[in-house]
Amino acid sequence: MLTEKDRELEEAAGIVYLTPEKCSFFKCGDFLSCTMKNEDKTYQRVNLHRLFPFDNPYSLISVLDPDSV
Repeated sequence: MLTEKDRELEEAAGIVYLTPEKCSFFKCGDFLSCTMKNEDKTYQRVNLHRLFPFDNPYSLISVLDPDSV
């Protein structure tokens, strides 16, 4: 659940927190793809990047399309 501070940061930085309700991931050939359910938009190729803190490696993962890198 997002706090008010998280929502402010999300809006200011253009961050979108992805949840199973907002998106789904699937393999398309050799690539990972992502569909945004509320926007009816599919990103054919996305990359996953681990974010800080490294001592909690699965808490935050960045999802970028090739144009965002």
